[in-house]
Amino acid sequence: MVSKHCLTYFAATLVVSLAIGCSDITHFESEAVEGRVSKNALYVYNKSGRAIAYFAVEREEAALIDWVRTPANGGENTIEAGTTKRILLRDVYGYERGDEILFYYWASANHESELYHFIIKTD
Repeated sequence: MVSKHCLTYFAATLVVSLAIGCSDITHFESEAVEGRVSKNALYVYNKSGRAIAYFAVEREEAALIDWVRTPANGGENTIEAGTTKRILLRDVYGYERGDEILFYYWASANHESELYHFIIKTD
């Protein structure tokens, strides 16, 4: 027979595990950016001190395409310092509901500069 204490511990562990799993789906953060996913958009806040450029693509599609970094120069794929960019999920190449999104970002077009990424799970 399972004790009441054991069942309570199991239930609490399950709730915490589900909460942690859900937070990964809707929120991501690094030193430079913070983001969240809503039902139909990805919101990315640039908390670094300079403009960044980004590239978002459905994770499996990323393996099938070649792409080149572009400069963070105010173009469509730029997020200025201290601002939030709304990226519609329908505009993410290859994305369908429930897919994972690969989100790359960088500070310049210099191929020697750091390239960062998140794998964003959606529901």
